[in-house]
Amino acid sequence: MFETMYPAAVNSRQTELAAAIDDIQTSFMVLDGSVLPPAPNELTIGTDESAETIKYEGLSGNELTGVTRGFEGVAKSWAAGTKLGRYFTAYDHDTFRGNIEDLNVRLNNIPAPMDASLTDKGIVQLSNKVNGTSQNLAATEKAVNDTRLSIVNDYIRQPGYAVTTGTATAYVVTLDPVPASLPAGFGITIVPHVASGAAPTLNVNGLGAIPLKKQDGTAYAAGDLLAGKPYSFRRVGSDFLADSGGREVEIPGQTEMTVTYSEDIAQGDMVRIYTEPNYRLPDLSERPSAGVAVLAISSDDNYLVVSPSASPFYAFYKRSGDTFVKLPNPTILPSVGATSLRFSSDGVYLYVGLTTAPFLMVYKRSGDTFTKQADPNILPPDLASGIKISNDGIYVSVSCRSTPYIIFYKRSGDTLIKLSDPMIMPPVFSSYVDLSDDGKYYAWTTNSSSTTTRLMLYERTGDTFAKIPDPSEVPITGVRSCSFAPGAKYLTIGPGVMPYLWTYKRTESEFIKMDDMKENLSGVPNDISYYDNGSRLMVWLTDRPYLVALKSDKMMYKLTAWDGPLASINTFVVGKEFIVVGKFGTPFLELYKIRKPTVRKINNIAALMSVNDVDAIGYAKESGAAGDSRKIIALIK
Repeated sequence: MFETMYPAAVNSRQTELAAAIDDIQTSFMVLDGSVLPPAPNELTIGTDESAETIKYEGLSGNELTGVTRGFEGVAKSWAAGTKLGRYFTAYDHDTFRGNIEDLNVRLNNIPAPMDASLTDKGIVQLSNKVNGTSQNLAATEKAVNDTRLSIVNDYIRQPGYAVTTGTATAYVVTLDPVPASLPAGFGITIVPHVASGAAPTLNVNGLGAIPLKKQDGTAYAAGDLLAGKPYSFRRVGSDFLADSGGREVEIPGQTEMTVTYSEDIAQGDMVRIYTEPNYRLPDLSERPSAGVAVLAISSDDNYLVVSPSASPFYAFYKRSGDTFVKLPNPTILPSVGATSLRFSSDGVYLYVGLTTAPFLMVYKRSGDTFTKQADPNILPPDLASGIKISNDGIYVSVSCRSTPYIIFYKRSGDTLIKLSDPMIMPPVFSSYVDLSDDGKYYAWTTNSSSTTTRLMLYERTGDTFAKIPDPSEVPITGVRSCSFAPGAKYLTIGPGVMPYLWTYKRTESEFIKMDDMKENLSGVPNDISYYDNGSRLMVWLTDRPYLVALKSDKMMYKLTAWDGPLASINTFVVGKEFIVVGKFGTPFLELYKIRKPTVRKINNIAALMSVNDVDAIGYAKESGAAGDSRKIIALIK
């Protein structure tokens, strides 16, 4: 008897399980039933030697019914998304072979005709036909076997599977049958025997180590690939890239962070990240002798410079733990107090704005010694303030009281060279300005009543700054402060009327005003400054609490009040770990320590809701004990 066999093409179409199944289910859903052959038929779940062949009696839409589990192989549980299709199976091969053998038997046992009318020639012809048919069937069987072998060896359509050996950064696997090469599209699922180290590679059957990378082409960090978990990859170019079934699940807005655990946390634990209030440090042992008008702190917090309102007008300090120790003053000092102080991002150059000639002075630090440098080729014509510097130290902007009101310099070695003025200049002097950290954008704002222009924006191309079109929404009242977030992604300004803060989001060269913050401030901002890599905004107000810290995501949330200045202040700077406040009243200088994010487990909803200032929730990517620095995936609040 011949048994009907449904042929499977080399390029059989496939679908995926719509939901996980156990090892006894006899009906279940697939993602696309239209690609499957009509019932009754067989399907193979999985693509390697652990696959299970099933037989189904019914197919309605995307539902398989009347399923015989373990028709070939062993019935087992399968995860949602597992591929299945009408592949060529051992059952197909055996059925095809049985058909051939049955046909041979039928042809070789044809009975002789009873009337003996068949001639010798006819008998020979019939014999030749039978033999030819047998030879053709044998050739067909060989072709089928060859096709099946080619399918088994095709690691593009049927990816391999293996548990690794080797090391955490150099995985090794052995596949059978042995691949001749690793062509583009070569697929493999691996189960690491140990968690990955940084930038791991995979060597398949000794064909050479190939980098394993995420689907976006970035290298894996240590611990990204977990021991005992399956990961699927495809050969693309010179790398193995995670395919759609093997990449990490990513949620929009998630961020990988390295944080310090506040308690023992296991991998996968839900965690909360929050920041406790900043706190005041003891007063310096050598404090300024008069009110402090201007401050500057280096980006690494190692050096602090203050300008009191009395001679000698300057005091230089070096950090020692959580305090600052006074250094000897430079040999050459200005004879008047500073209107502006600013360190370059590397802490090598200190820029000083003055009310008298030369109006701008530059010092270079070598060790703990500050030495005055030669004046720029062209000096400001009048009082200089609002000094801003790009992170690379190349571009420097200075506000001056007389035209041209803003001056741009470019650094070459120790020399500052004035650049050409923009074609369109601000209408009045203002020190409420900022230069983005990449030196690409410059913002000018003013509180002057002599002009209706309150905000002007410039963009640098090469060494030329040019005014760009105003935002569609511009302030109609005076503005007393402005600050760019890192990368100039956001610009925040401080108008003199409620809601007191406006934030623009930059797209290319266009600045679009965002929604106002939900909580109004208690007073007019005198100055604002982004800090903590742009996650926070410090605001100096005209009224108590004088200093307010905000979360910088759309400026929507005020952080818990902290023990800030109790009296009016005159200036402030924010470093990496310190907030320094200058006052006209004693002790003239106050230091505050910036709290770092605290990470604790979320055991229940009450634990999450008990903390006001939750920066984010997420999960632990790595296990660790209290005090360990480990990676988490934070989901932004």
